[in-house]
Amino acid sequence: VDLVCFLIFLEIIFQYQNFSKIIFGLYLIKTIMLFIGIIYFYYYKEILEKKGPHFNIVAPTTPVLDALTIMQSENLSYVVVMDNNSFLGIMSERDYTHKIKLKGRHSDSTTVKEIMTHDLPVIGLQEELERCMILMNVYKTRYLPVFDSVEFKGVITMNDLMRDVLEKKK
Repeated sequence: VDLVCFLIFLEIIFQYQNFSKIIFGLYLIKTIMLFIGIIYFYYYKEILEKKGPHFNIVAPTTPVLDALTIMQSENLSYVVVMDNNSFLGIMSERDYTHKIKLKGRHSDSTTVKEIMTHDLPVIGLQEELERCMILMNVYKTRYLPVFDSVEFKGVITMNDLMRDVLEKKK
């Protein structure tokens, strides 16, 4: 299959020798590969629905200790920080470890806003799995906020991706 796609690509380049045609050829190859199942688009809406509702949303002024309590009760490694239905960032166990424990700060007097991660890459409801893995690797994160246009929909974690890939292999 890879050879066929490569040959189609070469034919387009040699036949047309036109950049716009090459771009169209790449799009055509990707469409063919998608159709025959080589590239998978993931529908993150389904993954988010499987996860079900979580009550791990906190305000930026929440003390870190309270956020940790929520994380423990929900059995999650992060909380979502929102203000007036606006996504601000994520506070994770790693944020706590690096910015509270290792710096000798106190979790009862520090707010979530002070230690949260706010510059995460984001994805839409439909993305290529490979792109999500690349984003997680490049940004050294385990979490990707999911948006539908500008509306926050949830968080996809590295564990969610692993679990879904293994489920689809069965």
